[in-house]
Amino acid sequence: MNWDIWALFGVTETALCFTPGPAVLLVFSQGIARGTGSSIWANLGILAGNTMYFVLSGTSLGAVLLTSYELFSVERFSFMGTT
Repeated sequence: MNWDIWALFGVTETALCFTPGPAVLLVFSQGIARGTGSSIWANLGILAGNTMYFVLSGTSLGAVLLTSYELFSVERFSFMGTT
């Protein structure tokens, strides 16, 4: 890759980092509506979800579940508890 593409990537990522997304809006709205404690719990929930997502991505479990319908069905039913 050339430096122009890297520079464009850097500028785009910087702009996106300063743009609030759904998670930021959730924490902000919980803080306004219910106070600091609720915004902290919302933040911890988002962090827990991100941690699980990163662990699954890092261990390639997502790719295994995508390629194996049977394994996906077992995981889906074990988490949902229903058919």
